[in-house]
Amino acid sequence: MKRTMKKQGFTLVELMVVVIIVGILAAVAVPLMTANKDKAKNSEAIAGLSAISTAARLYMVESAGTAPTAISDLESAGYLNTSDLVGTYIAAGTDYAVDWDSEGKVTSATVAIDGTSWTFTWDGTLKSYTAVKP
Repeated sequence: MKRTMKKQGFTLVELMVVVIIVGILAAVAVPLMTANKDKAKNSEAIAGLSAISTAARLYMVESAGTAPTAISDLESAGYLNTSDLVGTYIAAGTDYAVDWDSEGKVTSATVAIDGTSWTFTWDGTLKSYTAVKP
């Protein structure tokens, strides 16, 4: 009488194939996730710069065209609450070093994102900010 052996478990080759496939997927996914995190940081800072630009324009309308000298001017006048600039990557008390043009548009800014300083400049041709990550 023949005994039939039931197959139990996986062979070493099958396990190695699975490990290799998981390794390849991880090697592809990690850089993509890092790029997405940088995009999120960039978007968060640009949203803050847009809020600052809007507040600066309101400030200039109310003050007969006088540009603000600092973000604290916007906050003391009631046009901006800096706690609204806080987000996932931008901490409370983050210093925005901002330059405005004659219309109140933020032309360049330096923002601390996750402890590193990013520089943003307005590109009038593209109508968007370009970020320089350190």
